[in-house]
Amino acid sequence: MQGELVPVVMFPRFTTLIGEADYETAALDVTDFDRAVLSFEQGVTFPGGGTMTVYFEDSHDGDRWFPLASASLATQIVRLDLPRRWFRMRISITGPAAITCWCAGTLRRRVA
Repeated sequence: MQGELVPVVMFPRFTTLIGEADYETAALDVTDFDRAVLSFEQGVTFPGGGTMTVYFEDSHDGDRWFPLASASLATQIVRLDLPRRWFRMRISITGPAAITCWCAGTLRRRVA
């Protein structure tokens, strides 16, 4: 038996990130969920020679983060198990670049 699917938006549609930095979502308490299925889409990339890497991370305490997966593709569906309490997404841009992207999907509720 599978749990209920709950929609989640990590980065809203048409978020533009400018400059070299790490951009993190707020940490989500995913205690009630066991799986995430997310679609990451990269739209416009403005010239500048920079690179982008997407990280999906989890944590026991919201302080120390562990990688679940990473990607550098423009479009990708990511399926993740959620073993720890906290979950977040981080986009790392290196070099002088600007990107437009979004990420949304579902979280699956744990079934007792």
